[in-house]
Amino acid sequence: MAAQYDFYKNPPSQKDPKKKSLHPRIVSFNTTTPEELATLVQDRCSATTADVSLVLDALRSVLIQQIKMGNRVHLEGLGYFMMTLTAEPIESDKEIRSESVHFKSISFRPEVKLKNAFKSIRLERAPKKAHSATLTEEAIIEKLKTHFTLYQTISRREFQALCSLQQTTAATRLKTLVAKGILLKIGQLKFPLYVLAEELKE
Repeated sequence: MAAQYDFYKNPPSQKDPKKKSLHPRIVSFNTTTPEELATLVQDRCSATTADVSLVLDALRSVLIQQIKMGNRVHLEGLGYFMMTLTAEPIESDKEIRSESVHFKSISFRPEVKLKNAFKSIRLERAPKKAHSATLTEEAIIEKLKTHFTLYQTISRREFQALCSLQQTTAATRLKTLVAKGILLKIGQLKFPLYVLAEELKE
């Protein structure tokens, strides 16, 4: 299976604001959840999904502990995790005060072995515009009505694919549709499903 990409506009250049350029970016329509990750790992070893989930949770806790201590954490075959800091600009180290230095983020440096694993990746242009589609609310409702003639519910992923939306945009649109009473949210908090409001089923 090939990874899909599309071209996105670069920010305007300060030297030449009128010059337009594009850069390729991987199109990620979905995010693999921890539950899905545990299932995929289970299929490749003798551990159960529960075992994998426990190990991943323990690994996360140890990773946080070690990085908080200022250590760089190396996961063989993957790469290095380390903490980055930020502070107000200073002209001399005499101006440094511990309270002016703050945590910024966690950086990850992949191993050469990991990067080499992607050299044979197969890429293809996304068959449709990868950016979230510009659909009116009326157009979305019509798509939903068609969907609900075949199915009783719709998930966020299904809605995302149905309307050709990015994950964040799909979640925002669903929240708006629920707030307007067009959709009703049911199911569990982590795995919600949506149904069409009764008055729209006619």
